[in-house]
Amino acid sequence: METSEPEWQEMLQRDCEEAFDRLSTGLPHILKPRRRVPSCRFRLRDKNDFNARIRQPGHSEHLAIVEMNSGTLRTLHQTIADSSTAILAAIAPANESVIAPDLTLTSVYDVAVHFILLHELYHIYEGHLDFLSDSKGRRVLSEVERCFTGDDPGLDRETAYYLEMEADGSALVSLLTHVAFHSIVEQAAIIGPVEPAQTFVQELSDEPRLFGYRIILCAVWIVGALVEVNRPQDSHSALPLARMLSLVSTLMSWFIEADDLAANEQGELIQRLNEHHPELIALFLNHVAKPVVVHLWQFPRSVSDTSNALFSSTVELEQFLRDIQSLIGRQPATSPATQQIIASEQLRIETEEQLARHRFFSIQ
Repeated sequence: METSEPEWQEMLQRDCEEAFDRLSTGLPHILKPRRRVPSCRFRLRDKNDFNARIRQPGHSEHLAIVEMNSGTLRTLHQTIADSSTAILAAIAPANESVIAPDLTLTSVYDVAVHFILLHELYHIYEGHLDFLSDSKGRRVLSEVERCFTGDDPGLDRETAYYLEMEADGSALVSLLTHVAFHSIVEQAAIIGPVEPAQTFVQELSDEPRLFGYRIILCAVWIVGALVEVNRPQDSHSALPLARMLSLVSTLMSWFIEADDLAANEQGELIQRLNEHHPELIALFLNHVAKPVVVHLWQFPRSVSDTSNALFSSTVELEQFLRDIQSLIGRQPATSPATQQIIASEQLRIETEEQLARHRFFSIQ
């Protein structure tokens, strides 16, 4: 018996609400707040646009509302279905058959929804909403904002993207280390050995780890692409590609378990590489980043306006793949996207000073 459209939409909404309840309840226990965290509520808005936002109702500093448009869930679900061939090819790049295609696509959707919710929650936890309320008089932070075209005097585009990249990075860490995606682990166990105690993607090793990371990257790539192509377009901005580059490079730093970071005088975080890192970087690039980016670089062009895509040509795609490798090694920035990443990181010192008193958790 087929599920009707209203029942299907109700199921997506229920799953999203349950995911939010688990995250908003569990994360404070993991992250150990240094002060009282606002009560976070969830609301699904009956709007068709792809968007999510957080807002502070009235003047209550102890309440924050995470809102997602119903169109976000529908668009996400439909575009994953429409791009299923490319997604499955990205997750199984060696032409091996995907063990359970429907379960794999469901896992991608599940991770994508969790990424959006985590991203919004980290805007709250990392003090972004309080910072904007206190310094800019803004009590709403939307994922599709006019400030991203540089025409909002209350929030400049550079700072807006800095906040987005920071929330992205923290959400990625939680996807890897805080959320137990049982469907991913179960499928990974068919590919290779998985210990009973391994419940998070970050705990996996060898082929199961590569498989889990490809699913995570597919999901966050899809969300990032959908957000960026739904923003007011600015053809002269390198920021959308820089954000995607930041997502991939952050994921790579966790894959290689890079933990020796230090900020230089300009505020850039420099990673000191050991003798094992080059081999792990090559493994990530060849078996995670390349298959996902190559198969999904046109997303969501294949399911929407052909002019509405992050990459305009394979030349840009090839440069992006080179940028991933050069970024972690801090080779000279030669592309607009890598230059933008460095420019954003140079905001770190000034922006961190402004955000510090609004943080609910210590940012390492």
